[in-house]
Amino acid sequence: MKLNIIIVLYQLKPIDSIAIQSILKLFPHFNEKFQHYMLTVYDNGPIDQSSDLAGIENVHYIHDARNLGLSNAYNYAYHYSVEHHFDWLLLFDHDTELSETYINEFLNTADSFSENVVAMVPQVVSNDVIVSPVATNTMYPLNEPRPAEGLHSDPITAINSGSFLRVSFLTEINGFTDEFPLDYLDHWLFHKIYEKNKSVMVAHSKLQHELSILNFEQITINRYRSILDSESSFYKNYKSNLLKPYKKHLLIQGLKQSIVIKDKKIFMYTLKKYFTL
Repeated sequence: MKLNIIIVLYQLKPIDSIAIQSILKLFPHFNEKFQHYMLTVYDNGPIDQSSDLAGIENVHYIHDARNLGLSNAYNYAYHYSVEHHFDWLLLFDHDTELSETYINEFLNTADSFSENVVAMVPQVVSNDVIVSPVATNTMYPLNEPRPAEGLHSDPITAINSGSFLRVSFLTEINGFTDEFPLDYLDHWLFHKIYEKNKSVMVAHSKLQHELSILNFEQITINRYRSILDSESSFYKNYKSNLLKPYKKHLLIQGLKQSIVIKDKKIFMYTLKKYFTL
């Protein structure tokens, strides 16, 4: 089996990445278990940091100061995987720690997967709460029971980090869309999995992850617009069954923001989205 692992960095030294540290520690284990493996580090930051990883075998570093987001980096790793005949692509955030337990669970189960099983995801824990995978039939998935471990042909979604993806399936969907260059790319991906009548395996293994929390007092208006544009586009074009409750959510959120957020551009943009959807 051949595995390519992709980690995307932005303004972070590779040696300071929890994910890279944990993966490099597992390289001796990979040598025993995989026919071939590669750690692809795609750096969107302004400074070339290739020297941090120089001389380490099975590490492929790319510097791209254009900072085009996740989808561009993931597509690079996808095309590289096709060209070099990798079977699986593993997506990883810089702040998720990879465990030997999860790798072993994948190795012990992947060979028995049918071609219809195109993804395996861990249970991701942040602050003692399982934040992924979650159900997709509600606006507030963290208030609902989590999908059980095992095979799922019913719609669920998961964060990018920790997701094993079958490269042949990515070819079927023409790689990662540019419609969601950063935010909601994971939602789009798992929507495509079920649109194509494929299945996802939820692992028993749990991974620790530092989940980013949206802070309206610290976020810039440009970053907020980017997030809200992706979010609204996803619900409008891919989850129209939840569009009505999503608009209600936007209205309530905008009214709350008008009271508690100093930057009035934030709540004005929220309400603009509500009235234009």
